[in-house]
Amino acid sequence: MGLSPFTRRTIFLRAADLLRARAEEVIALMAVEVGGTRPWAGFSVAPAAEMPGPARRSR
Repeated sequence: MGLSPFTRRTIFLRAADLLRARAEEVIALMAVEVGGTRPWAGFSVAPAAEMPGPARRSR
C-alpha cells in the first residue's frame, strides 16, 4: 500500500532540514562532482531545501 501522506510529508520535511543544515557540504560536493561552480551549486541547493516549505506551513 505504501506510506501515508503524513509519513511522506514527515520524510520530505526532515530531508529538507538536513539539506539546509548541510548546505555548505552539499554545495562543495556538487561543485566537485559535476565540475560546476559553488554559486551554481548553491543556486541548485537553496530551492531544493525550500520546496517542502508549503507542507511545513500547513502543519
